[in-house]
Amino acid sequence: MIQSRAQFGVLGAIFPMLFVTFIYFGFSVSNTLLAAQTVNGVVAVPRSVSIVVFTILSFAIALYGYKLIHDTQRWLTWIACAIYAVVFVIVLSNPPSLDYWLPVATKPALVFAGIGVTCTFALSFRLMLPTIRATCRAMFPRRRCSGIPSRASPLHSSR
Repeated sequence: MIQSRAQFGVLGAIFPMLFVTFIYFGFSVSNTLLAAQTVNGVVAVPRSVSIVVFTILSFAIALYGYKLIHDTQRWLTWIACAIYAVVFVIVLSNPPSLDYWLPVATKPALVFAGIGVTCTFALSFRLMLPTIRATCRAMFPRRRCSGIPSRASPLHSSR
């Protein structure tokens, strides 16, 4: 993720690396808290226990590496799809009242913060776009993906 060595040199890249490490730490903490609050809202488990369990689980997945993360994401993708399908059915079967769709006052700072976060995510995600063939192999390990082009377009080159 740190690609600042060319701009700042080997020693100069330490500051951006520390900054990104701090960002990843915050991202990890926010995801752990979100998971703990979700579990706490669904099941009667104390939030502190959920935080410890998700922290240990995240640490174990990160410790055992790249392949385990990809294997885990392959399973979690299908689990998330099933959960989204169930939620979609529940939402369609219980439509909100018309008052829900009425406009409310919005703070411009929140709108610009949301746009900024979205743009930052989109710009930082650009360099990590996988190839179509790699995505096929990750999602369907037993399927032949040889007929699929290795790159989506010339714009997604890794150079």
